[in-house]
Amino acid sequence: MKNLGLVLLFVGFMFMFKAYNMDTTVTTESRFLGSGTSSIYVPSMTVNNLGKMEDRRNNIIIASAILIASVILYAAGSLQDGHTTNAAVKISAVEPNSFEQRHKYKIIAAIVFFWGVIMWCGWYMLTAT
Repeated sequence: MKNLGLVLLFVGFMFMFKAYNMDTTVTTESRFLGSGTSSIYVPSMTVNNLGKMEDRRNNIIIASAILIASVILYAAGSLQDGHTTNAAVKISAVEPNSFEQRHKYKIIAAIVFFWGVIMWCGWYMLTAT
């Protein structure tokens, strides 16, 4: 599960990168409206496209869900690791909960860190557009 969490973390970051770099504008064509002396020239313009902006938002939401799932999978995989060293066995023999508590705090710190990154990305998206 730990390796799957790392793979999903990479996929989530790549998907988030793709979503933030999506083009949300379209270019209109230039043309003349009317005919004769009362015709009006409408130049080519770049305008925001609501459909493309919605696609970008949906991709960011999906990428955020993938990132959260990857952190949870990585944390669950870390908890299921049965590998301990001799030093860890000695520490847990002296204080029964010290090794487990340290491990839980690392996982909580990782979850808080990635949650902060996701929130910062959302804040950046709201202020950049």
